[in-house]
Amino acid sequence: MKFFATATVASFIAAISAMAAPLREAVSPNKHTALIQNDDKSYDFIDIQSREKIGHIFETDQDISNVQFVASWNDDSSKVALLMYYGTKLSCILIFKRNSKGDYIELPFKEPDPVKLYHESHDSDPFPENASGYSNNSVGRWITGDTVELFSGETKDNLQKGTLIVIYDARIKDNSVSIVNVRLLNLMDDASAEKFLQKHGALN
Repeated sequence: MKFFATATVASFIAAISAMAAPLREAVSPNKHTALIQNDDKSYDFIDIQSREKIGHIFETDQDISNVQFVASWNDDSSKVALLMYYGTKLSCILIFKRNSKGDYIELPFKEPDPVKLYHESHDSDPFPENASGYSNNSVGRWITGDTVELFSGETKDNLQKGTLIVIYDARIKDNSVSIVNVRLLNLMDDASAEKFLQKHGALN
């Protein structure tokens, strides 16, 4: 398992800048693959040696800005979980797998909802109705070559301020993702939640 946060290996991307603008990037453990930002602010996987695009990550529009990534790769660089930040405090998790043609393809999955899980287990709501907030997510370690630990959180800023975090494993089989081993943590204050994600995830 390898973590690569933004702006850690700029020299790699400088070598391929003729094809795409340098990105606050993530490079695979085997140093064969990198994430790049194109001139149109779309994002792709690229083969560093051939400079060929080997997978599409994301295409921005006018409503999305300040896009950054944190990546957690499995040991053989065949799979990667991406934490994508955008806007001010928004984030989401994307999972990609390298297929038999050598291209990275996204594997859709549904993240557990921490607020819904809290309601089901406590028969009450953790936050006031219509409380404003944001997602507080992170990617963790690869437990095996096919299973990665992930974190989905919800932070609210209103009267009862706090963060709910769900830890779960995303298990990849063929081209599908199964969510297993779901654990809901107790409601935390913001400082405790940040320390937890810094310790266990790839929060930067």
